Amino acid sequence: MKFSFILCNAFVFGIAMHLFSQTNLRPSKTHALLHLKFINPDETPVKGAEVSLVQLKSKEIFKAKTNENGLVQVLVPKGESYTTSCGANQNKAPISIPDRANLQWKGTRYTHPTIKLIFEYKDLSGSLVKGEQIRVDTKSGLTFVGETNISGVTTIYLPGPDAYSISSSTQEHFHDFDYPIPLNGMTTLKYYHVAKSSVQLEQENLQLIQAQKAAEDSYRKEHEERRIRDSIRGATPTVVIFINRYGKPIDIYDGGKTEGLTGQLTDYFYSICRSRPNEKTAEVLLKKLRGTYHYYARSGNQEWTGTYTLYGGGVHYVSVGLEKGKTVKI
Repeated sequence: MKFSFILCNAFVFGIAMHLFSQTNLRPSKTHALLHLKFINPDETPVKGAEVSLVQLKSKEIFKAKTNENGLVQVLVPKGESYTTSCGANQNKAPISIPDRANLQWKGTRYTHPTIKLIFEYKDLSGSLVKGEQIRVDTKSGLTFVGETNISGVTTIYLPGPDAYSISSSTQEHFHDFDYPIPLNGMTTLKYYHVAKSSVQLEQENLQLIQAQKAAEDSYRKEHEERRIRDSIRGATPTVVIFINRYGKPIDIYDGGKTEGLTGQLTDYFYSICRSRPNEKTAEVLLKKLRGTYHYYARSGNQEWTGTYTLYGGGVHYVSVGLEKGKTVKI
């Protein structure tokens, strides 16, 4: 961001002496004839407005009315200085009239002291930003709004003196300044702003929303696929095969001690390196759906209890007697 200013000797009062042939008013030995053009800060003429010239010493007031081009003619005493007003606007930059007889003056006069803020907006890629609203709030409570054109520029005219704060559609109060207005009535300030535009932010937000939606869709799809797989597996029985790791015959009570005898394991599997039994060779084999189940096992004065969890499908082995059991009285 860069902030620069240009002081316009914008009285704009090229005070020069000119002689004109007038039909209504003529200068005299005591009075000078002023030909003044009153303009607004945006250089447009002030049409059909009553203007006043106030003599600094005596406070005497001389009035006239502008035509459609903002022009007035007024006779004022020579050798004095004057300020001007137009409605509620005042321009206190003095007009000093030389003490010379039969004098005619021509000049252009701003209605009031003004800041001409020229604001240029570029995005982070260096491209000029069109259609961005720029707002300037004053400490006195006024608000002025401009919109950048195809060149990324907007011009806002601000009354002074005051304190100012600049905001855009994407950033609130990103620059504050307090500028004294010179007596000549016009100061031009240029502000160069580089930031994300509202379009860029909208695109980023859209991309973020799309990415979030894609992630949610992917999660839902994966969850649904997993649900379907789990549903299929849950509907498919699991083959449960009990294995003897104790070395002596073991009675198996699937479901708990209170259930009936499921079967007996006599074949001892002392090592996991030995091929485990399959559906054809298993001594105790069950088929169950997904869930968690309990069992009770006993061999002589040793007993074991345990649980096993099934997820559907496949073969699940339950080793019994690998750990020391609980001793029971016979």
